[in-house]
Amino acid sequence: AAITELGEMQDIVLGLDAEFVLTTSHGELVPADRYLPASGPVGYDAAIVERQLIRALGELRPAPSHEPRRLFANLRRAMRLAAKHIDPALEWRAGGSPITGISLGFHLHFSGLPFTYEFVRTLDNYVALPLSLLEDPRSLARRHTFGWLGNARAKDHGGFEYRTPASILISPVITRGVLTLAKLIAVHYRQLQSRPLDNPAMQRAYYAGEKPSLIHFLARWKQDIMRLATLPNDREDLTSFLTLLESGTVWDESADIRRAWGVE
Repeated sequence: AAITELGEMQDIVLGLDAEFVLTTSHGELVPADRYLPASGPVGYDAAIVERQLIRALGELRPAPSHEPRRLFANLRRAMRLAAKHIDPALEWRAGGSPITGISLGFHLHFSGLPFTYEFVRTLDNYVALPLSLLEDPRSLARRHTFGWLGNARAKDHGGFEYRTPASILISPVITRGVLTLAKLIAVHYRQLQSRPLDNPAMQRAYYAGEKPSLIHFLARWKQDIMRLATLPNDREDLTSFLTLLESGTVWDESADIRRAWGVE
């Protein structure tokens, strides 16, 4: 990657795919393949439900971008496109496990920088750990299937994806904050040296969802991240995200996410 004197990688590209499920107003699962195609910016993906493989998940695949806010706009555009195909009477749910037996993820894609163990460790400590403070208790069901620390893999396009986070489509504030955070980490990860998850007790707390133990890292996280957020847009989006982290807010996986995003 091309590195400037400021240490910024100019060719880092961010992408994502984000999963959600469709339900009736009573919370009954409706397979996404009834409305969405297999490929394209919106589509379906498979999941194993009660030992059967069904095309249960909706998936948003916005165009990638160098800029977090541009990627966020592309995501909203993909969501509006999906809404044109889906029965408006259905609800859209996100989070970790809004339906028993189904796990949802928000996969961050990176290209333009090396796929290294140290970078993934940084994502665990600076993305997965703060997100664990916001999770609905139902998200814990996903921890040992897809939400484990270090869940990352190479992609055919030459980059890689980080798969640990649950589907943060639950909130546009969280989504925008995490995309901003992802770009800052990609550019500056060598400066982000805090590793609370190296402590076995913190790892146990992460997998058990013990938030009183997990929150102790937040002051250091805030100091490290906000020191790097020099652009006004970055600071604005991260401040909104930080306000949620500090407030004790817990997302609700039974909520219809369209209302938060203004998509009908």
